[in-house]
Amino acid sequence: MRKEIGSEFWNTRYNEFILKNNLEYFENLGVDVKYLMSGRTSIDYILNDIDDLKKVVYMPEYCCNSMVQPFIDNGYSIKYYQVDLLNNKYYIDENFNCSLFFGMSYFGYDDSNMDFYIKKFKKRNVIVIEDITHRVFGKKNHCEESDYLIASLRKWFPIYTGAIAVNKKCDFRTSIDNYTINEELVKYKKKAMQLKREYINDININCKNIFLNLFNRSNQLITDYKNKKMDEESLKILQTMDIEEIRKKRIYNSKIIEENFVNSDDAKLLYNYKNGDCPIFVPIILKKRDYIRKKLIDNNIYCPIHWSNFNNFRNNIYANELSLICDQRYDENDMKREVKIILENI
Repeated sequence: MRKEIGSEFWNTRYNEFILKNNLEYFENLGVDVKYLMSGRTSIDYILNDIDDLKKVVYMPEYCCNSMVQPFIDNGYSIKYYQVDLLNNKYYIDENFNCSLFFGMSYFGYDDSNMDFYIKKFKKRNVIVIEDITHRVFGKKNHCEESDYLIASLRKWFPIYTGAIAVNKKCDFRTSIDNYTINEELVKYKKKAMQLKREYINDININCKNIFLNLFNRSNQLITDYKNKKMDEESLKILQTMDIEEIRKKRIYNSKIIEENFVNSDDAKLLYNYKNGDCPIFVPIILKKRDYIRKKLIDNNIYCPIHWSNFNNFRNNIYANELSLICDQRYDENDMKREVKIILENI
């Protein structure tokens, strides 16, 4: 098997007759849960459930462009609050005059005080949407005071499409019976994931450019996000995933990264694992981030950067952050190789 680490998932063989109760895990998050195509679809769906004439959202500056787009498309004015991950702080004006507060915690570590701010806004009867993508598999995976939850499940599993929208307190007013599947996206993504599996397993070593182009095409198609639901095969794949095993593997891998890191002025882990965490990545701050990232790529290790749409937040996190891979595809040796290359180049 090729020791390539990171980037898009390849598909996994699954037995649709061995279905687990994974959907119960998500349905326990609130009163009503919808399975939609993507995180931005979930945000759009929730915004259409809200009677909001004022349309002013207060959201974190440290986020993905895709999270912002549904608010723009629904006519919202956007005000950003600052995020300081180095010191684990949000710079939030608790009295800001907004109609909607968008909360988010980062990387699957339960160190933030986001729940504190959500409760403050709820006391003022401000509607709260919480993005729990990063914390969805942690022991404490959301704030009970939130009105709505969203999570992009594509970040965690080898599925073609998939996100949830959760109404914490009552049923959604709008059905998704008329929602359609983005069949073209599913087609490209499925083929890309099949070819990547063949590449990883040395069955088809000449197909890398093909599956990269297919992934790129599918990512372009995800911008067609309105009124789209999760495809049926992805839902079946989701039901065959062993969530507890995936959680254990990610925790174990994140601990290996921590244990093999050394204190350095040139490298800083943003978090240390605490009981109940479930990391989606292990974020690190590097003075020579771009140089080290290139060295990792030279060794077939592909670590993403979160996020690129803003570059004015405190401590300049975007310019120095690298998200280390810790997911269920990899083992202890992979984690040690990832860390070794970083340490050799800091």
